[in-house]
Amino acid sequence: MMRIAVAMTLARALQPQRTLRQTLRHASRLRSAAKDALEQHTERVQTGAGPGAPSPERAAHNKRQQEVFDSAAEFFASPEASPPEVEATLDALAKRICEPSRPEAAFRVLDVGSGTGCLSRRYDNAATGGADVVGVDLSPEMVKAARAKGGTPTYVVADIVDYAAGYAGDLYDAVVFNACFGNIFDRSAALSAAAKVLAP
Repeated sequence: MMRIAVAMTLARALQPQRTLRQTLRHASRLRSAAKDALEQHTERVQTGAGPGAPSPERAAHNKRQQEVFDSAAEFFASPEASPPEVEATLDALAKRICEPSRPEAAFRVLDVGSGTGCLSRRYDNAATGGADVVGVDLSPEMVKAARAKGGTPTYVVADIVDYAAGYAGDLYDAVVFNACFGNIFDRSAALSAAAKVLAP
């Protein structure tokens, strides 16, 4: 009888520990699930709800940016938008960006918010060994105007976040945000995207 009483006492004493262990495991699972949910929410907001699908907020923002710059493309492509002092500033900026270039290889530049290509077209002359330039812009009309102005850059209609997410080419020597950073929906996500395609 004594043995049964001792066994029952031990069983009761161990029960709360087992329950505590189970509770701790359960709490750990809950913390892990909460962390996963937060990460998924952050990813949804910053890079879209799944591969290639922007969040509704980013999609709406980008649509508005596209409309504004599509309507302004004709002005930005005109000589009025680039008076001589602006041209000189852009030449100096391109030269500064291309300072690390070397004669043995083309300097690879990703020009974010490239607009009508006023800076994109300058890198080839500014880089010691020439430049391999891709301009990325949300506005199809701005990209159309940039292509019409000629030069060696390639232009893509895209958001930097989406462009970087699907990019599998050689890394860039420079990623430039010129006069566009304030128009970007999520600047942290844009910088992360730029870092992803930028050489160490």
